[in-house]
Amino acid sequence: MNSNFLNINKEDTLNILHQLQDPENPFKFYPASNGLTLAGKNLTLGYSCFALKTYMIIGEWNNLDSTFRKEWISYINSFQVSYSYFPKNSFIDHGYLKNFYKSKNKRLIKDVAKTVIKKSKYENKKTESLRHIQSETKQAISSLYQVGSTNEKFYLDFPRKEHDIKTYLDSLDWKYPWQAGAQFASLCVFISSQIDDSNHEKNDLTEYVYKYLDSLINRETGAYFSGIIPNENEVINGAMKVITGLDWINKQIHEPEKLIDFCLGSNLSSEGCDLVDLVYVLYMSTKNTNHRKNEVIDFLEIVLEIISRNKYKNSGYSYYYNKTQMYYYGLKINIGKNLPDLHGTLLLNWAIAMIAEVCEFENNTYKTLMP
Repeated sequence: MNSNFLNINKEDTLNILHQLQDPENPFKFYPASNGLTLAGKNLTLGYSCFALKTYMIIGEWNNLDSTFRKEWISYINSFQVSYSYFPKNSFIDHGYLKNFYKSKNKRLIKDVAKTVIKKSKYENKKTESLRHIQSETKQAISSLYQVGSTNEKFYLDFPRKEHDIKTYLDSLDWKYPWQAGAQFASLCVFISSQIDDSNHEKNDLTEYVYKYLDSLINRETGAYFSGIIPNENEVINGAMKVITGLDWINKQIHEPEKLIDFCLGSNLSSEGCDLVDLVYVLYMSTKNTNHRKNEVIDFLEIVLEIISRNKYKNSGYSYYYNKTQMYYYGLKINIGKNLPDLHGTLLLNWAIAMIAEVCEFENNTYKTLMP
């Protein structure tokens, strides 16, 4: 594959970024050009981060006007607020939060007709919103770091003592490593980015969370989970989450060769997250070993062909084949149109960037990221 492919892809990606940019707010981007729900129209923070990271991946971030870049960073930082009912210095999108609770209340109203609403329903709703806000906070922080910036105020709502970390990680259900791995990755992002290391606290916690994984390594697959081997997608997607955490704390994968073997024997999906997770696990594993390197390259070229099926002429990519991503952290944002969308465009450009590096594409100016 030559640089002409990357150049054309870059121009097409810029086309959809411009198309989805709000004309009244250049830092706001819509999930897709059509089929949006009210919630989809009101989201701001998450899709601003998606667009920023897309510019970075295709090598265009530094080509933007320096003042515009600073203003964009300030815009993302403006979402960091302190509310009594959320952790201090969380990143909170008011549009997301308003529509999240509106959506959940509709579900509760439907429940009234069937049964008495119990207190646990409200507690579950609160727990879910806390988890989503933490995920958005992690995404905002990681996005700022991708472009060489930082959040203005430290976010410290995560365990910072070894006993507390163990209690937290033990509470996760590692039989389902995708969700547990996501929480592990968030912890690693916060440890890496939100601790002043003047007293070596960061290094001590990094070593502790890395050692914690010793009990979760599955020697057959190379992935991280407990119990019997989950389904194929869960194994790969869960490994991807854990490895993103390892990337943030600068630690090596434990069994890269086993992971490569497992990935090369897997079935290929056309879904954005499944594709990028598979590519990421292979990409990071090849940084640790040359095991079956030529086979990995051949495999990734096949993946690139599948990615191209989600591509739209002179535009970006759809998250699903012929269909946009419909949900964002529990909110329905789109009815599922046959259109490119920003989420799919970000993910599949990231996959292309990783493939380009592993396969050594000519004149490659794309950049990979730490999610």
